[in-house]
Amino acid sequence: MKQEKLNTKIRQKQIINVCLEIISERGLDALNVAEIASRLGLATSALYRHYNDKAQMISTILQIIRKSVKTDFDTVESQGRDAFEKLEMILGFDLDKLNERRAFQMIIFSDSVREHKYSKLHEIRSMVSEFSALLIKIFDEGQRSGIFRKDISSNVLEHMFVNLFLANTSMYIIEGEEFEINEYQTKAWSAFKEMISS
Repeated sequence: MKQEKLNTKIRQKQIINVCLEIISERGLDALNVAEIASRLGLATSALYRHYNDKAQMISTILQIIRKSVKTDFDTVESQGRDAFEKLEMILGFDLDKLNERRAFQMIIFSDSVREHKYSKLHEIRSMVSEFSALLIKIFDEGQRSGIFRKDISSNVLEHMFVNLFLANTSMYIIEGEEFEINEYQTKAWSAFKEMISS
């Protein structure tokens, strides 16, 4: 049966969603045009009408993730009452968008990126710096308000916090569905919260 023609934006979104699935399941190096086309029921040539190559798909994925995380931080700033609640909300967003976050982690740690195959290191470093700055702002706020301990710098606190969700996605990659990610995150967050409280 012939695949129904969709408008460009919808088709591009479908392609990127499949890319996210493949990367989060098996890593960046598993991403290939033939499998993307197969999952969408398209001819391989049809993909090239939307994206020139894999590098362009990866750039689009990075842009989507960047925008998504920025939206999450904007939501946190408008709804979070204090620094603890803001951090908890950020962790919650990570669980809700696990596929996306896991794909980002797979991209960051892929051999292809480290070997400059896709020339994305600058873009990734820029994103990570932006996210770090937004988190440090929350830790600074918590220290100024007196709810976070002040004997640990906000930079160190930010690194420790990032490790909470890096561990989440890493363990989920390793153990799959057997890993109780919600339970782990609840316990890890509780321990972290207690450790940084003033």
